[in-house]
Amino acid sequence: MRKNNYSPALALVFSLFFIWAISSNLLPTMIRQLMKTFDLNAFQASFTETAYWLAYFVFPIPIAMFMKRYSYKAGIVVGLTIAAFGALLFLPAALFKSYWLYLIIFLL
Repeated sequence: MRKNNYSPALALVFSLFFIWAISSNLLPTMIRQLMKTFDLNAFQASFTETAYWLAYFVFPIPIAMFMKRYSYKAGIVVGLTIAAFGALLFLPAALFKSYWLYLIIFLL
C-alpha cells in the first residue's frame, strides 16, 4: 500500500498564507504612502483600507462554490491569477497617479 505524500501541497498552502499575511500586515504602511503620493484625505485612505477588507466579506461564498465545483487547486490558481492581474494593473494607476483608478484596481 502506497502512502500519499502531501508535504509539497502543505508547504505551498502554508507559504501562501504566510505571503497573504505579509500583504495584510503591510497595508497600514502602504496606506500612509498612498496618502502622501495621491494627496488623500482621511476618508479616502480609510475607504482604501475598507475596500481591501471588504473582499474578505464578499468573496468567500463565491470562491467556496467555485472550489466545490472544480477543486481546491483550481481555487488557489484562480486566486493567484487574480492577484497577479491586480498587481499588473497597479502600474497604470501608479503612472497616472490617479486615486480612483488605483481604487478600482484595488477592488479586484
